[in-house]
Amino acid sequence: IHQRIVPRGGGIAIILSFFLVLGILALEQSGPVAELWKRLLPPSLLLGGLGMVDDRFELSSWIKLFVQLLVALIVWSMGAQTYSVFGWPVPWYLSLTFTAVWIIIILNSFNLIDGLDGLASGLAIVSGGCMTRLVLAGACLGFLRYNFYPARIFLGDTGSTFLGLIFAVIGLSTIDHAVTATSLLLPLLAIGVPLFDVILAIWRRSMRKLLDPHAGGIMDGDQDHLHHRLFKKTHKQATTALIMYLLGCGFAAGVLLLLVFRTAAAIAYIILLLAVLLAIRQ
Repeated sequence: IHQRIVPRGGGIAIILSFFLVLGILALEQSGPVAELWKRLLPPSLLLGGLGMVDDRFELSSWIKLFVQLLVALIVWSMGAQTYSVFGWPVPWYLSLTFTAVWIIIILNSFNLIDGLDGLASGLAIVSGGCMTRLVLAGACLGFLRYNFYPARIFLGDTGSTFLGLIFAVIGLSTIDHAVTATSLLLPLLAIGVPLFDVILAIWRRSMRKLLDPHAGGIMDGDQDHLHHRLFKKTHKQATTALIMYLLGCGFAAGVLLLLVFRTAAAIAYIILLLAVLLAIRQ
C-alpha cells in the first residue's frame, strides 16, 4: 500500500539494541538474565541472517520455513527437552514437535501482522510490557518513533521474525517442563492479536484452497488480515494501528486478570474461546 521506497533495515537496530542492553544486564546480574542471553543469541543470529538476506533478495517461503525449523531445533536443544502435560510425561519427539509448531506459528504471527506502519513494533511494546520484557519493549519504543505513520524505516522480515522469536522463547520459558492451563494461557493472551491473526490466516487460506484448487495455498500472501480489513474501513494507517494497539491492551488486561485469579484458568479459557468465536464471526 506504500507509494514510495522505504528501507527495511529496522530489524538490525532492534536486534543490536536488544542484545547490547541485555548483555550489559547479564554482566551486572548473572543467573537468569545471562542464561536468557545465551539461549536467545544462537537462534537470533541464524534467524537474523536469514531475515537480512530475505529483505534484500526475497527468498522463497520454503527456504524460510526450513531455516525456521532449524531455529526451532536450536531453541529446543537449549531449553527443556521434556515436558509434562497436566502431570503426564511427554516423549522427547512430541516435545520437539510442540516446540517447532510453537516457534513457527509465533514467528510468522509477527511477520504477518507487520503490514502497516508501526503495527508490529507497537504490538510488541504492549506484549513486551505485559510479559515484563522491558528491554524488548524499550527497543521497540525507540524504533517506533521512526516506524509510526508515515514510516521512515520498516522492520523487514529481520525485525518481525526476531520479535516473534523472542516472544516464542519467552513463552516457552513460562511452560518449561510443566504445562498447565495457566502457564499455557499467559503467553497466548500476551501475544493475542498477532496469534489470532495468523491462525485466522491459516484457516482462511486453507478453506479457499479447499473450495478452489486454483487459489493460493497457505504460504501465499493475501490482503485479508485484520489490519487490512480495518484499514479498508478507516482509510487511515495511524487510526488502524491505534485500534489494533487497543485490542492488544485488551488481551494484556486478560493476562493481568489471570495473574490475579490464577485459580480461574478454566473460566478464562471459556471466556477467551467465546471472544475468539465472536471475533471470527464479525
